[in-house]
Amino acid sequence: MSVKKVVNAVLSISFHIIISALVIIGIFVCAKEAYSFGTAIFSDRGVEEAPGTDVNITVAEGASTISIGRMLQEKGLVEDFKLFYVQAKVSKYSGKIKPGDYTLNTSMSAEKMLSVMSGEIPEEITDEGGTAD
Repeated sequence: MSVKKVVNAVLSISFHIIISALVIIGIFVCAKEAYSFGTAIFSDRGVEEAPGTDVNITVAEGASTISIGRMLQEKGLVEDFKLFYVQAKVSKYSGKIKPGDYTLNTSMSAEKMLSVMSGEIPEEITDEGGTAD
């Protein structure tokens, strides 16, 4: 075998190993991100620990779920509007958000905010289940 053939074989094998390693790393990174996003969808934690901060918001007539998510992110109520959008779509509150003025808290989970904005849970109910004074 000539030196040229050996060098070409080594380069070819090295190239395939590098490409395979990059593909495996890419799959790992994507899987890790998908897992993190998936677990966050069903997370019941808020942006802050209780007692959090009350924030007043207004949901306009005809506001889309994505625009509501963007507003909640701008106000510091959710970390990621895209995550809120998915949480809203897979929840029992999908399509049930009512226009109006709401007082939400940074310690509320997305599901709790959705329940308030859908009119299912009054705003006066706290995370501990008691009524606010």
